[in-house]
Amino acid sequence: ERSRDARVAAMLGDDFIANAMKLDHEGAGMRLHGWFCLPTYARSQADQQYFFLNGRPLRDKLVASAVRLAYRDVLFHGRHPAYVLFLEMDPARVDVNAHPQKLEVRFREPGLIHDFLFRTLERALAETRPTQSAAGDWSSDDPARGRHRPRARRLRAAPAGADGDHGGGGMRA
Repeated sequence: ERSRDARVAAMLGDDFIANAMKLDHEGAGMRLHGWFCLPTYARSQADQQYFFLNGRPLRDKLVASAVRLAYRDVLFHGRHPAYVLFLEMDPARVDVNAHPQKLEVRFREPGLIHDFLFRTLERALAETRPTQSAAGDWSSDDPARGRHRPRARRLRAAPAGADGDHGGGGMRA
């Protein structure tokens, strides 16, 4: 996980890291984890939006819609959220042959996927406070209370070459 943190820091820079909250949530046979930025870090373009499905980069309208909907009450019109998110799920629940370059997929249960992404991000955003520092951790690991809570955890950039990362560049899952 540390090498993934280092790649995100190297790829998107200190401003992203300073405004990012770490996310890890499991439910409905899926796991969503990664980083989402606070609304105060909204961008004028969608240049810092990375989504991976089972380790593969993905550009999908359903995913974009769910993320946009989660941020709808906290972003000004024309602004775009920044995130690096990883969705893990049973490969049988998705058809990867919907696009020649496999950048788009066809989910077998699109409503369930959309709702999972939207609700997870919406709850995480609702639990962040304007005074809360970024680079925290939002996790759903409190089943006894059945609620989600942010946990402060700093994300630090590792020096180039740390954790076996030899500066190959690019975002790899």
